[in-house]
Amino acid sequence: MRIKRLGPDLDDNYWMFGKIHGLENIAYLTDEEVAACNGNPVALQEAINNVKIPKGVPQTYEERIAKLKINLDKYKKAVD
Repeated sequence: MRIKRLGPDLDDNYWMFGKIHGLENIAYLTDEEVAACNGNPVALQEAINNVKIPKGVPQTYEERIAKLKINLDKYKKAVD
C-alpha cells in the first residue's frame, strides 16, 4: 500500500493549516483576533494558544463546526 503525500501542490488547506496545533480552537477566536493574524501562521498559532475557551456557554457540535469553518475561511482569505 502506498501512502499519499500531501503538500502545497496537492491540497491547499493541508498546506495552510496542517501544522497548526489545536486548530479546532479557532472557533473561539473573535473576528478581530482572526483578522489581527493577517495571514501569519505563527500569529495564528499564538492566538489559538492564548484563546480563552468560554466555560458555561454550551455550544452544539454543529455551532462549533460552523464557527470553525467561518474563521478558517476568513484566515484563508487573509493569506490569499
